[in-house]
Amino acid sequence: MSDGRKRLSGAKYKALAEEKRRKLHSVLDKTRNLKDYFLIKPTNSREHTHDSETDVVTAVAVTPVPTTPDNEDEMETETTVISNDPAEWKINDATIDYFSSLPNEICQNTDEDFSLTKIVTGNRTRYLTKNVFRRKLANGEEQPCKYLIYSSSKKSLFCIPCRLFGGNSKMATDGINDWSNVNKILNSHENSQEHAKCQVILLRREQKQNQLDSFLCQQIRREEDYWRNVLKRVAAVTKKLACRGLPFRGTVEKFGNPNNGNFMMCLELLSEFNPFLATHNDITQHG
Repeated sequence: MSDGRKRLSGAKYKALAEEKRRKLHSVLDKTRNLKDYFLIKPTNSREHTHDSETDVVTAVAVTPVPTTPDNEDEMETETTVISNDPAEWKINDATIDYFSSLPNEICQNTDEDFSLTKIVTGNRTRYLTKNVFRRKLANGEEQPCKYLIYSSSKKSLFCIPCRLFGGNSKMATDGINDWSNVNKILNSHENSQEHAKCQVILLRREQKQNQLDSFLCQQIRREEDYWRNVLKRVAAVTKKLACRGLPFRGTVEKFGNPNNGNFMMCLELLSEFNPFLATHNDITQHG
């Protein structure tokens, strides 16, 4: 007995199914792949072998950050390489903090080949010499000019504090290479208000590195590095599972439970070979 509803023919059912499939594929074609959101750094075979034990995945949990020396050694840290050439410095807080916190004096590049600084003026040839990095006082004593630094790319002299703290003189922007009048230029620069101001700022910045807030900043950076590494590992596992269409969650969200799902299973497996991940998982469970 008919219920009064109209039934579609088999051909129409097939047509509707085909239309639905076509729309689905159209949406999928316009959707970006999950891999497109991650930058994959190419590595050679040796690098891959070296990193295979460290580039692993860990779980996110709001827990205290371990500060034991063993855990710090296992953490991956991102270091910024800053050139010794002042012409290549990117002037920002990271660069200023780097030079302000150096345990020793800033390298002045006095071991460079100064024969490349040859300047011919008329019938005379001039070079930069190491004597420029020392000045003679009125009482006959000599002192090092610690503010000077040589740029091998520009073949010129720069002023370190003026370069770091936004000086407008030529020694802060382009450097000088007038070796005929170098002593006169340096004497004038040393006595300028701009140089004195930048020099004071640098000295104060160096003193602040030993104050209490500097240690707090270091602790904050360590915590940032820790959670940055956590996020990198979580993203790696998420990407692998999502690309294969595998489910993440299980019926129990707890490490060690056989029903905790693919995501935690991957973390448990990887933690067997990585101390950083194993430590984090222990804190997540018992912290």
